[in-house]
Formats: sequence, structure tokens, C-alpha cells
Amino acid sequence: ASLLQTNAFKNVRFDFKTNSLNRRQVLELVYTAERTGVGAYLGAIPFFETKTYLQTAGAIQGTEARHTAVIAAVLNKLYGANIAVAPPANVNNGIDSPLAPDDVLAAVSPFIVL
Repeated sequence: ASLLQTNAFKNVRFDFKTNSLNRRQVLELVYTAERTGVGAYLGAIPFFETKTYLQTAGAIQGTEARHTAVIAAVLNKLYGANIAVAPPANVNNGIDSPLAPDDVLAAVSPFIVL
């Protein structure tokens, strides 16, 4: 919040409505959230005005990517899903794709309670 100063949202809550979901649906929701986080951090890089927070953002993005891989592996193992645990080499050269801020906001807006 200190980086955002007065632009930070205050008193934001999230509601993922998991009470009405079964185990697979919760895992799919978590997978989507983690994958969105990966793209969000990559998409934010061009907006950094200084390098001060780039290392932290890179570390968080890496953690989000590992979370995504684990959830994909769990969905594959438990439910026979066919989700790649890493970006395929033939898609963006095997590199995670960035998401534009507007795309991130559209993806997470249904869960934000202001």
C-alpha cells in the first residue's frame, strides 16, 4: 500500500463463493486465480517507474507460477485434466504471457467486494 499511497483501495474484501463449489471447482478457481497472478505481475512490469520493486515483483511472479504448476498437476492427477504445468514451448516460446491491467481487473472484478 505504501507504493500506491493514496491510490490504494481501502477496505477491500474478496468473495470467491467457494461455499457453493465442489473440490474440483475450488481447484479450478485457484488455478485460474494463480494463472491470473502470473500474468498480472508480468503485465505490470512496463509500468514500474523505477527498479525498486522489480525484484520483489519477479519473486512473487515466480511463486505464483509454481502455485499454478502445482494446482495443474493436482487437477491432472485427481480429475484427469490435461493442463500443462508450464507454458508449452510452442506458445510464446514457453514463456508465461503478460496480462494487461484491464484484463486483470476484468478477471478479478467478480470477486471484489467494495
